[in-house]
Amino acid sequence: MSKIGLLISGGIDSRVLKHMKPDYPRIHFTNDADVYEDDSAIFIDISSYESKAEGMMAEAQRLKDEQGFTNFCYGYHRKYPELDSVWGWTPEEDKPAEQPFREWYKHDIIRYASENDIDLRDCISCLSVHATVSSGDACGECYQCRQIEVAKQRLDSDEFDYSNVI
Repeated sequence: MSKIGLLISGGIDSRVLKHMKPDYPRIHFTNDADVYEDDSAIFIDISSYESKAEGMMAEAQRLKDEQGFTNFCYGYHRKYPELDSVWGWTPEEDKPAEQPFREWYKHDIIRYASENDIDLRDCISCLSVHATVSSGDACGECYQCRQIEVAKQRLDSDEFDYSNVI
């Protein structure tokens, strides 16, 4: 029997995945700057690792070995090519994991959230400042901030109203 863990971060993608995959055990890797809370999540401190990616990989393997997880699900989605030189952009991933958004862009995820009344206003949206989507405190320059702006522009051009979620 497979046991798939849902990797959550406190961002938009995680919020929508929690809605889509409510029965998956939630795993939240934490570090010093992390303020996200979810009472039902398994919290794993990765602050002792040199990099977040290294810690996540090592602890994911530990979860497989010790708790019987067979795979993980997370919110990887398509990148906007026009933002490929923006700070925080990461290259395409090809990892063996469940990635329901693999063919979606951020605007597709926000559209889904709006159509399913998934409030995104308190999701963390900035790589520089631990700011929420609705706070107005985000840097506006990092990849996550910029992709939200591109997503909004695309939704606006489609005349899609997403004001119920952002």
